[in-house]
Formats: sequence, structure tokens, C-alpha cells
Amino acid sequence: MTSTSQLFNWRRLIRDGALVAVRREERVVPESFLYWLCMYLPDQVITFTDALRSKLIRYLGINPYRVIFIPNGIPVDDYYKPMNSLDCRKRFGISSSDFVFTYTGRLVEGKYLDYFLQAASEVLKQKRKVKLLIVGDGSLNSFLQSLSNDLGIASHVIFAGFCDDIPNILATTDIFVLPSLTEGLPLSVMEAMAACKAVIATPVGGVTELIQDKINWLLVPSGNPLILTKAILDLINNRQRCEELAYSARDHAVKNFDIQSNVKAYDQLYRTNLAVRKSL
Repeated sequence: MTSTSQLFNWRRLIRDGALVAVRREERVVPESFLYWLCMYLPDQVITFTDALRSKLIRYLGINPYRVIFIPNGIPVDDYYKPMNSLDCRKRFGISSSDFVFTYTGRLVEGKYLDYFLQAASEVLKQKRKVKLLIVGDGSLNSFLQSLSNDLGIASHVIFAGFCDDIPNILATTDIFVLPSLTEGLPLSVMEAMAACKAVIATPVGGVTELIQDKINWLLVPSGNPLILTKAILDLINNRQRCEELAYSARDHAVKNFDIQSNVKAYDQLYRTNLAVRKSL
């Protein structure tokens, strides 16, 4: 039986960005209620962050033995395409001397891309050879394009829309930026690290499980364009530091994000559960 206090705790889970559910301000809507009830039905519940596993156990009271943490994986070598950089830059009209900051993902609330643009406007007051490459689509597309015009930086911002060649996009990139307010376990960051790119991101959701701050990327607080501006300028002014972060990120991705490790973990879990069922 799920207690009333546990139901209220779902709001906390949603607020922290660990879980995603449809809700209203007054109450959790029925669709969400039924969804979370299903958490009690399967033999195993798999989470993609350790933080999410802990919250399911703590707030929903699920038996710890039923909640398994298996991190996402990606084909890390598919994202490392440094030889494609010049061709992709030509495609977007980016010169070889431009410093490129990239975001890939949905253009929606919670990604704080308006703060990214505000930070870029401050950076451009000091460094003119900078481009922002924003890849993706969403409900805030028109708003963000209008904001870039209002800030006077439209000529430095490229809205590429949806692209299915992310490895080439990342080859064009110098720094990957994720300024989000909430995240789960962002594949976009994993892909950027696999592409050997330094990352500036916010410590939200499962982000902190992917990295070691100041070793393979930089963490900045959400919703603070001034600190984001400083982090960007620090890396522009210190190319050696930028390269160190990039190589460290690539090394960490190769050791920790390989899809084969993810597949083996799922395979072992299914085999273990099948063996238990056959023994009953």
C-alpha cells in the first residue's frame, strides 16, 4: 500500500528533476498516479542514475533489491570524428578561427537557453570570434531567435534545427554547454565527452554522476549567466586548459560510457531473473 506521504513525495521527485511526470499545481493527475503505481508491479525497476534509484527507494518505499541502477551507454567511438571538423564548419559558415560553443537538445522550458544567450552577449563584448551553435527544435525556437536579435548577437548564433549527424556537429565544437535547470542523465553530455570536448554544465539531475568537476569539465550554477560568462571566457583565454578538459572527458567516456558494458549489464539482469523464475 502506498501512503499519502509517499504520494506527496512524488512532487519532490518531480521538482528535483529525477523523475518526469505530468502534474498540475494542485495534485498529481490520474495518469501520473497510475504510472507510479506501476512501479510496484515488475520484478525489477531499472534506473539510469544512482540518485534516481535512491529516491525511488526513499520516497516510494520500493524494496532496494528490486531497484537496479544501470547507467546509459553510447557507442563512444562513433562520436569521435575530429577529421570532420572543417567540412561541418563550412556547412554552417563558421571560420576555422571561430571559437564554437554548442548546445544539442530540445529548445524547451527548463533548458535555460535564454541564460546561455545572455551569457553569450556578454562574452561577445570581449571576444568577437565566437559562434553559438544551437542544435535541436522545440516550443522556444522562435522566442530564442527573437532574443538573439534583441541582444544584438543574431549574427553569431546559428539555429541549426534538428540534425541527425551529431558526431559531425560535435567535431565542429570547441566547448559543449548544458545550462539546464533540470536533467535526467543527459546523453548529449555523454556524446560530447565521447567526442573529446570540454563541457560546461549545471550540477542537476544525473549530471554530477557523469563527471568530476574541474577534471573533465566545469560545473556552473543554474540560472546565473554571469558565472556562465566567466566560465566561457576562462576557457577561451586558456586553450591549454580547454584541451586538458577535453582529453580528460574523452578518457572518462571511453572507460565509463561504452554501450557494450550497458548491454552486458542488461543481459546479466535478464539471465538472473530468468534463472530465478525457472527455479520456482
